[in-house]
Amino acid sequence: MSTWTPNDGDDIDIVAVAAADETLTIERPPARPIPARLVRLALLLGALAVITAVIAWQWQGRLITSTVTVPRPTTATVDGNGCPLDTTCDVALGGNDQVLASLQAAFPDATVLTVSSVFDGATGRTVRSSAQIRTSAGVVVSAMSQCVRLGGAVPARVSPVAVPDQGPADLSVVVSGAPGCSVAVAAHVPAQVTVPTAAVARVAHDPAVQLRQ
Repeated sequence: MSTWTPNDGDDIDIVAVAAADETLTIERPPARPIPARLVRLALLLGALAVITAVIAWQWQGRLITSTVTVPRPTTATVDGNGCPLDTTCDVALGGNDQVLASLQAAFPDATVLTVSSVFDGATGRTVRSSAQIRTSAGVVVSAMSQCVRLGGAVPARVSPVAVPDQGPADLSVVVSGAPGCSVAVAAHVPAQVTVPTAAVARVAHDPAVQLRQ
């Protein structure tokens, strides 16, 4: 800026201001780059969220809900030994030999593994008798006869329905007797061993094995 004063005595000051030829410029700091590891982490979290959502959707689409109505049992409730909860029982090795005798008649080459019986402590009546054997071919056969006081009918069944000729296989046969009574025989057959279907059925249907109230 400059000031010029003329000499004509008028005492007038003329001030000349130079035009601004520069524009005020505000410089912003350069943007800081996002670390690459944070970017990878964000992408990974996003991918996991998508995968989780897809799996949850597929599981929900494939989930099958089934309802099974179980009728109120007419049999007395028993414990793990087969003893009714309102009775005191005695468990003994051996006892009723008819189950073992039937197994040995059907599998004469078998070795006896276990034999046990459960007796009603008040009456001495056998409520469960079981035995287990192993044949020379390695088939393990278990038989159990049970009769529960005031029990209802036990449905008979064979599993599987289509019994294979050779193992590996598991075969079970249940034969009903008097109300609350039944005989169950199961066989575990190793690979390449003939499944003894006829022998298992013979033991299960042996009337002498059924216990009576």
